[in-house]
Amino acid sequence: MEKTPKCILLVLLTCICVALPTQSQVTIGTLSPPLDGILLDLKQDDVNDGSTNSEKGMKLPRVILTDINNLDPILKSTDPNYSTAKASYTGTVVYNVSTVSPFEKGFYAWNGTQWMRFLTGGNEATNLDANNGLSMSGDYVQLGGSLVKATTVDLDSYDLAFTRNTGNSGIGVNAPKAALHVADLSSADPVRLTNLATINNPSTTAGYSNVVVSEAGVVRTSPLLTGSGTDHTYRLNSDQTIATGNSSGSNGTFLNWIGQGGATNSQYVILPHDGVFIFMLRLYGTHNAGSSGTSSCNYYVFAYKGTTANAGSIVDATEIILNRVGSSRFNYRVMLAVAGEEGDAVRIKVSQGGSIQWQLRTTASVPNAQKTSMTYWPIQ
Repeated sequence: MEKTPKCILLVLLTCICVALPTQSQVTIGTLSPPLDGILLDLKQDDVNDGSTNSEKGMKLPRVILTDINNLDPILKSTDPNYSTAKASYTGTVVYNVSTVSPFEKGFYAWNGTQWMRFLTGGNEATNLDANNGLSMSGDYVQLGGSLVKATTVDLDSYDLAFTRNTGNSGIGVNAPKAALHVADLSSADPVRLTNLATINNPSTTAGYSNVVVSEAGVVRTSPLLTGSGTDHTYRLNSDQTIATGNSSGSNGTFLNWIGQGGATNSQYVILPHDGVFIFMLRLYGTHNAGSSGTSSCNYYVFAYKGTTANAGSIVDATEIILNRVGSSRFNYRVMLAVAGEEGDAVRIKVSQGGSIQWQLRTTASVPNAQKTSMTYWPIQ
């Protein structure tokens, strides 16, 4: 049969196409060549400035993934070459439609050994793992979780600061009750401080206090009392004549003090922190008993705990007996104990229980011994 010229031309063109090497870069959507380094360029318009170049998208194959560590169904694990071939599938991208754990619907890429889910920026779960003190919440990594290895944070030359409003932190306790709450019954010394700088004379170093730990494990400062003029030493604001009262605290006279940074005419002292405090009072004054008549008289001294606006209730009291001994002056020292919390207001009241009237005295000269004064300090 004689071959026509058209048949001959078709055979020649086919041979030429087969003989030519296949082009390694492809553009789909336009006739322009792809950019350098791009194997496949999908676009509708030739726009290369980074702005939109299409109104259509690419649809990836939808599959059902069944094992995070298995290529199936892309490559069956029963394939005789599976073990050696699975690495060559690295970079394969599919859209998984299965919601059987550990999978969620979404894009997955094969990394050579397992499927990794694309982060979408939404609230869907991922198969990313966070550990050693971190945990996953949706697509977010958040602080919180168990340590799985010994961990060191190297601050180098930078500061690490924790700011707080009312939040507390704890070690060995789930509901901390202080800025730092340590609870460890299994250790004889759960808190240990080493290699700290020492101070030769704390009493002359401003801003430093002793530290005490109560039986309940509460750490508090123990202010250093250096004598008259400190924040914990007071003197009577003005001469005060003691009013008649009784041993239950009725009537009597609340004393007014100078102290606490120079505050005047203040009936109360504000406790600086939680604890038990000792109030020592030196009561100095003159009496009207003269050289004859009543030879003694009962007086009562009370410690009240309340607020700045309210005296509150009596927390400690003591009785003193004033004995006339010829002098016109009485000078007594008493101590009262107050257990309170930071911010409690403590007041001192003195009541006359007999017929000898006592007027407590003050002086404008701070070092003068002839005055009524008060000092307090914590014991726990």
